[in-house]
This record gives sequence, C-alpha cells and structure tokens, in this order.
Amino acid sequence: MADTPDHTDELREVAGTRSQGLKSTLDQQVTMLESRDVIGADVYGVDLSQPLSPTAFATLETAFHTRAVLCLRQQRVTAQQFIDFARRFGEVERIFLTHYAHPQHPEIMLVSNIQDNGRHIGHADAGRVWHTDMSYTARPPRVTMLYALEVPMENGVALGATHFASAAAAYAGLPEALQTRLEGLRAVHRVAGRRARTGTGQQDHALRTQQPDVVHPVVRTHPYTGQKCLLRLSRLMICCVSHERRHHPWPVYGVPMCRLAPRSSWIARV
Repeated sequence: MADTPDHTDELREVAGTRSQGLKSTLDQQVTMLESRDVIGADVYGVDLSQPLSPTAFATLETAFHTRAVLCLRQQRVTAQQFIDFARRFGEVERIFLTHYAHPQHPEIMLVSNIQDNGRHIGHADAGRVWHTDMSYTARPPRVTMLYALEVPMENGVALGATHFASAAAAYAGLPEALQTRLEGLRAVHRVAGRRARTGTGQQDHALRTQQPDVVHPVVRTHPYTGQKCLLRLSRLMICCVSHERRHHPWPVYGVPMCRLAPRSSWIARV
C-alpha cells in the first residue's frame, strides 16, 4: 500500500491566500482543502495526464457535486488529455465562435488577450461580468473546465483569479415569498444582448445575432444533487415571462449572486 502523499507545503501556500477550511483525504492519493465558503476546494494528488480509474473518477465527481468548484492543482496535460477528462462528464460542447477554437482541437476555446497580426488569438472578453456559461444554449453544459497556460505576473504574484458564486446558496438565501414568486418564471436569453447595449465585441456581432433566443426556467433543480438553483440572469437575459407570456421585471437583476447569500462565492487563484 502506497503512503498518502504529503502536500503540506502546497496546502500551506494556498491556505495563506484564503480562508482555510476543512482538509480531508479523499483516498490514498488525493487530498482536498475545502474553503470556508459553501463552494470551492483545492485538490491535490490527481494526475489528469493519466487515465483515472472509475473509482477515482467517482470520488472526484462526488467532491465536485459537494463543492461545485474544484481547483485541481499541479496539472500538466496535453489538449487531448484535457478533452479526454472532459468527456468523463459527458458530451463536449463546441462554441459557435469557431475562430477562437484551438486549431487542432475545436472542442477547446482559447481565451487570450494576446494579438497576432492585429487579431486576438483567443476570446479576450470571455468573462468580465457575472454569467452562467453558455446559458444562451438550449442545453447548457454540465461542467466548465479552465486550464491556464500563461498568466500575467506582477512582482512575482499571479494576477489570474476567477470568481465563482453558488446558484444553490443564492436561491436558498432568498426570502420565501420571493422564492414563490420566481416559481414558473422563465428567462429569455439572447447571446448578443449585453454587447448590443455596451457596443463591445463588435468583431463577433454577426455571429452572435445568428444564434436563436432560448428560454430557461429561472429556478432549476440540479439533476444530481436535487438542489434548487437560481439561474444567473446575466446581461444576456432580455426579459422574464410567465406561463401566460406576460413580461415581468426581474427583482434582483444585476445583483451578483454573492450578495444574495453570505459566503456563497469563491475565488479560484492560479
């Protein structure tokens, strides 16, 4: 039997940058450091460059359902290995902005502010506002995966940080009367909605306007945990409708989820 790896130094380094929560050993190889918030955890001991056994993946999947956001530390994977791991969760989506896709692996969308011959090599404006990934599609993906290859540094400190918020905690934190009011409401999403108002992303405007509007329930039930979750109504949303098709003002539109429930957000630092 192999000894459990000691990730004390790495855990201490991460814990020094955020509120330290529960440290647990998921199995003989994997250690998880949970945040003190309702979501988020750093995971050590998983090597995505190697195939995961069904048991190892099930352990990781359970942790994902519990913590919602996992940061798998110390990874070195190829594009194909990244895609292979994504497929363990289901079908891999391809975004309609194909000119931002990886040249050999169209399942991967590049996010970058680097320019080549005056053109960004990736999507430079991919997450500057609160949003639910691909909420403009009829079936939004179950999982979003990010893999940082090059991150800006300043005085030896990485500047990359992605903010996440719990849709389940946001819903649970609403007054009961407001929860009742939201039942049955649906949101109409339009992928070009925000940028049509702000004037940003004009280079992709034609592609965005070709995407059809979609309708989602404002309150969704998580298919694996059974939790009720508040759909993040970002600026992609154009209105809310009831079953009678009457338009409703969104009562907390524009309010970040992290303000709807205490300690519902988490920052993943590279």
